[in-house]
Amino acid sequence: SDLDKFAGQKPGLCVADSVSITRVAYLDDLRAEGLKIASRASWGSRFNYSSPRTVYLPGRYLFLHIAVVNDPNDLKGSEDNVVRTIEQIGIQRFPNTGISYNAVAFDTGRLYDGQPLTRRGAHTINDYRLSGYPYNLNYYGHAIVLPQQTADPVTAAQVDAVARWGAAVVRAGYSRATQFLPHRKFSPKE
Repeated sequence: SDLDKFAGQKPGLCVADSVSITRVAYLDDLRAEGLKIASRASWGSRFNYSSPRTVYLPGRYLFLHIAVVNDPNDLKGSEDNVVRTIEQIGIQRFPNTGISYNAVAFDTGRLYDGQPLTRRGAHTINDYRLSGYPYNLNYYGHAIVLPQQTADPVTAAQVDAVARWGAAVVRAGYSRATQFLPHRKFSPKE
């Protein structure tokens, strides 16, 4: 089974087969790389992320999205509510998915876990059909989202948080990406 092939291994060591399991150890892997990230349980996730959603590990791409939601203030409780809102939007749009992104980076620099790294969460389709990239990029990457409006400034703390998250994902073996790609590169987004 996929679980037997993956158990006890770093994802960078597994053969390029499909991994369609959910495991919480990926958070431990990221934390072992020095990343501080709030778990889904800590922000009050309401979705069951145990169903399989195939992603090929290690991923090839890291994507940056903007959620187009309001972040009313820099309080932890408000951030928890915003992440739950993003999760609810994902459930409404894609009922079997839950939150559409692997992580969330607030303007405070605080990071929140979203879609498990071992479950498809890139939330990116190659609508422009750019050569050199597959059409359904969801199978090949991971995504982090900024919870704000497109006109809101990106803070230095967000830039740092996104970089730390991406570096931890790569160092832990979940990705081989060398850069972040903007969602707008592949779809008509701002």
